[in-house]
Amino acid sequence: MYQYYAVIYQLLLYLGIIALVIYLFLPLQERIEQFYRNKVVWITGASSGIGLELVKHLAVLSPTTKLVLSSRREDELEKIVEELKLDRDRCLILPLDLEYHGDLFKSKVDLVLDRFDHIDILINNAGISQRSLIKDTQYSVDQRLMSINYLGTVTLSKSVLEHFIAQKHGHFVVVSSVSGYVGTPSRSTYAASKHALHGFFDALRFEHEKDNIHVTVICPGYIRTKISENAFS
Repeated sequence: MYQYYAVIYQLLLYLGIIALVIYLFLPLQERIEQFYRNKVVWITGASSGIGLELVKHLAVLSPTTKLVLSSRREDELEKIVEELKLDRDRCLILPLDLEYHGDLFKSKVDLVLDRFDHIDILINNAGISQRSLIKDTQYSVDQRLMSINYLGTVTLSKSVLEHFIAQKHGHFVVVSSVSGYVGTPSRSTYAASKHALHGFFDALRFEHEKDNIHVTVICPGYIRTKISENAFS
């Protein structure tokens, strides 16, 4: 008899846990869907890693969100659109290489505006990493890292900023790193590029709070993605 009640108790406990998870999860889904409803979200570095996971989640959790997918590899973006069966009417593939920044980025912004009329959120996720001691790191590596991680991100954001100011709202999301707070061995220039991003976007937040422009800087720890596998040495 005791074993019978123990089994019933355990079953009820499991059912209670499942019910609690469902209760907690469904409202979160609804909040996500409401937040992103009918918004235009531009994701850089969308072909792999964190960027790809963002695309997957938004595609499922917010079916009305319009997605602008950018990375250097247009063929990879095409594969993602096919694999996720994304509606071509709600997504735009926009090849982008942050290393070659300048007036070109303004033309990219114009392409997004021509397609979707506005931009609500820019997720600055693209970047490259490094794995080398300071004494062994060539200046060319320092230069490329800063050009891609910092200058490329800043130039694109400033191009989008003009639109955000004009429409009186917008949201910059920056995928940084804990290295943006603390430098670590073999990541000197990578850490420097992330520190620079923090300084820039902190200033942008203060300058444009009055314009209803928001800034979110995300600082994840180590995540095994292709950015680690392709790190400069």
